[in-house]
Amino acid sequence: REDMSLILINLLNQLGALNFFFALFNLIPSFPLDGAIILKSIVWLCSGSQKKGIKVAIKTGHFISLFSIFLGVVLFLQGLGIFGLWMIVLGWLGLVSSRSNNQILFLQECLLELKVNSLCEKRFRILEENESIRRLSKLCSISSSMNDRPEWVLVCNKGRWVGYITDEILKTVPVQYWDKKYISDYVHPIAELPSINQKEPLWKAVVRIEKSKSLRLLVIDNAGLPIGIIDKLDLEMIILNKLGIHLPKKYIDQVREKNINPLGISLFQVVERMIDSDLIDQSSRIM
Repeated sequence: REDMSLILINLLNQLGALNFFFALFNLIPSFPLDGAIILKSIVWLCSGSQKKGIKVAIKTGHFISLFSIFLGVVLFLQGLGIFGLWMIVLGWLGLVSSRSNNQILFLQECLLELKVNSLCEKRFRILEENESIRRLSKLCSISSSMNDRPEWVLVCNKGRWVGYITDEILKTVPVQYWDKKYISDYVHPIAELPSINQKEPLWKAVVRIEKSKSLRLLVIDNAGLPIGIIDKLDLEMIILNKLGIHLPKKYIDQVREKNINPLGISLFQVVERMIDSDLIDQSSRIM
């Protein structure tokens, strides 16, 4: 029984020492360890800027990772092979984590600072309301043959916007009536289209596109006039461009057609994390 007690005490001591080591290790200021979160909170408290706290924590973790790799190489050369390799692996994992957090921070800054008008394009066609619906048919045929089908067809009357029209009417109205029926008979109010002001930050566009069934938004100016269209791919492409990644136009067309996410990350989830972590002011969350 005494032997069993000694074994049990020794085991508990070893477990206690191991837990103490992991507790100290967890306090290293390098993401994703708790030490980085503590450092971020301290800097945030002192500076009043959460973003600055994140940047300091990332840079500190990057420095510690480099030091860990350097120390691991020194230990390896001195004959402590396993321990040296372990330090190198930990340092390399820290560098990967720092790079990933840097990219997320950069992405968040883009969503906060860039405005919608920095990337919207005029991907809509215009028809006069006094034209026949055969004109709509020709417009859709030309767009389809050019592989440039318009997102929406907007309708105006002598320069005044009156609404929009869809090609659904071509499926319901017999062909023999296309010259007798006019665009004005099938116009929908332009206010029905999901829209966003050109001066809004990109993160608001991300949220509205996620909630929109059409997965795109009509961009309007301060006077309420349409100036372009923005969709999910536009948002992802500007982030890639800011990261220095430029995709060929042919590939971009294929990505848009197949609804592929070239960024490899959900921007909506990024915005949700920004809201949860108070990176977005409470007053600006009203959509």
